[in-house]
This record gives sequence, structure tokens and C-alpha cells, in this order.
Amino acid sequence: MLEKILGISGVLAFFSGTHWAMRSYYKKYRYWWNYYCDLGLTKPENRRSVVLFTASTIYFAFTMVVFWANIDHYLHENLRLIQITGIVGAISFIGIVLFPYDKAHFTHSAFLFLASIQSCAALYIANKEMGFWPITLLVVGMGVYLAVVAVTTIVFRNNMRGAHRYHAPIQKIYMLIMEGTIIAVLIKI
Repeated sequence: MLEKILGISGVLAFFSGTHWAMRSYYKKYRYWWNYYCDLGLTKPENRRSVVLFTASTIYFAFTMVVFWANIDHYLHENLRLIQITGIVGAISFIGIVLFPYDKAHFTHSAFLFLASIQSCAALYIANKEMGFWPITLLVVGMGVYLAVVAVTTIVFRNNMRGAHRYHAPIQKIYMLIMEGTIIAVLIKI
């Protein structure tokens, strides 16, 4: 039961922490234009945003590790696979903040995709036993997110700023779906 409460508090902390970080961003944060990772830009005038973004992301990751490590209290099939994918996904969120986009672009992006794909995979595998429809929405959202990123990266490969108008909004929508799905799963199990 404690892992469920921690998990819900982690999602809520991530949501509120990132939104507070948006309000303290060093310049006007445009919700549908800027990425979440912009909140971690290592500029001296962005310190408050970095602290809020980092703290809320690490707390979220910690609570998800606790949840996935204790998933055997709720599910019985494919436990090790669910635990490994869930824990790797959760720990990858920490990599996102340890390697800021402006300092380590490739490593940051690798952790970002690993966090998203592994977390989505853990929920999808768990859904085989749970039969919970919101997880289907998350998987479809992940597919749309990856498709949009792939297509726009190819189309705008010489001008990635042009891809922002597609990448940033789909990232926000996907993360909101993921947050809602995780809370729904934590309440259901």
C-alpha cells in the first residue's frame, strides 16, 4: 500500500514540480513550444527552474522504482520482466536530469527515449494481467509520439527548430497521458 501512495505522490510531485518550474523559467515558458527538458537548461538565470525540475523528476523516479520493485504485491505474471523494464524506465528519468540537454544532447535524448519506452513497456506488459483500457491509450500515444518525432526529424533534419512546433506539443500530451495512466493504474491495483 505504501508503494501506491508513494507512486501517486511521485506523479503529482512531477506534475506540480514541472509546472512550477515552468513558472520560474528564466524567460517566458511557452507550454506548447518549449520542451520539459528546457526546464533543466544549465544557465545561471535558470537555477530555480533547474532545481524544481530536477527535484520533482528524481522524486518521481524514486517512487516509481519503489512501485515497480513491489509490483509482485499486485500482479503475478511476467513479474521479473515488468520489474526490470519498469525500474530501468524509472532510473532513466534520473539520467534525463543528470545529463541536461544543453550539455549532453545525445545522452540526454537516449535517457529520454529509454525512460518513455521502458515505462510504457512495463505498463503494457502488466496490462496483460490487468486488462486495463487506459494503458492502450498510453501505448497508442507512445506510438504517435515516436512517429511524430521520427517523421518531423526527417522532414526538418536541416532545421530542427521547425520540428519544435510538432515535438513539444506531442511530448506534453504524451507525458500527461502517461501521468494519468500511472495514477489510474496505482488506484486500480
